[in-house]
Amino acid sequence: MVRWRLPEILEERGLTAYRLAAMMREKGYPMTVRGAYRLADPDHDLRRLDLDTLNAVCATLRLDPGDLLEYVTDKPKRKRG
Repeated sequence: MVRWRLPEILEERGLTAYRLAAMMREKGYPMTVRGAYRLADPDHDLRRLDLDTLNAVCATLRLDPGDLLEYVTDKPKRKRG
């Protein structure tokens, strides 16, 4: 499973989703506050991520994609039987 680390990174840097949206707009990337809150919500099940959005977040926060994405081995599912 791939884990999205943006909520942790924002917390480490003392940034809010609102500030992230503002920073992205300052750099010319279209980001709504609502969209930024979705990306930054640790409880939101992020299933899809557009590469343009990934690029915008990386450029804004000066990160590599590998800083935002972490591979975690899935736990084996128990079989009923």
